[in-house]
Amino acid sequence: MLQNTPNLAPALLEGVRLLSLDAGNVLIFLDHARLSALVEAAGYRAPARMLVRTEGQAKRLAANGDLHRFPFAAENEPGADGWGAMVGTTLLCCGVPRDAISGLLDRLWSEHVAHNLWCAVPEGLPEALRDLRQNTSIKICVSSNSEGMLEPFLNSVGYGDCFDFVLDSGLEGVAKPDPVFFQRALVRAEVRADEALHLGDMISTDIVGGRAAGFRVALIDPFSHWEGQYADVPRAASARAVAEALFAAAMR
Repeated sequence: MLQNTPNLAPALLEGVRLLSLDAGNVLIFLDHARLSALVEAAGYRAPARMLVRTEGQAKRLAANGDLHRFPFAAENEPGADGWGAMVGTTLLCCGVPRDAISGLLDRLWSEHVAHNLWCAVPEGLPEALRDLRQNTSIKICVSSNSEGMLEPFLNSVGYGDCFDFVLDSGLEGVAKPDPVFFQRALVRAEVRADEALHLGDMISTDIVGGRAAGFRVALIDPFSHWEGQYADVPRAASARAVAEALFAAAMR
């Protein structure tokens, strides 16, 4: 994880009235150790440290529309197709045989539905968001491609009272990068697009979609998955860093 917070450009933060947050790899991170244990229990090698790297490989493939697709039993459930492509590609890049991945996805989906595989919460982030929401006029929302179960899950891992609302593509019937998804956040928050800042970890959904809707955007990349790429995209070390900077600015 990044140890130093880069300076945040004032233009990125001035006049923000809505902070929009992706869920995966912004609010909640893949539990690489848990995924490793599940895969290795099925008989395949997938060290956690390698999964960190291959998750980045999968993100870069996603940016170009090149994720691998694997049939599995739940693929037609809300959000499952994209989930399966990301998890399956991460495992393929880790060396899991292609012909084993569909069966693995069946097992992993059941585990994911029972308790989201993206469940690691960054230290101090819920508190920073709660302070920002309760002590400033800035609204905070989640804007995520998910499976329709996101809000209760976020509450269960410590994010209660952190958000004004949650947009979950599995419930909305539209997903990022469609600008319509982002525009729904503007309507709910009653703000203009130029007053909204979206933080995400995926170029293809968060950055492309947010920009298409007129949002300011910043990339969250604590594992340096995008190092040396997309130099035109503003970056922040963490959502906590952004929340704390917005809070400090509001208190001046």
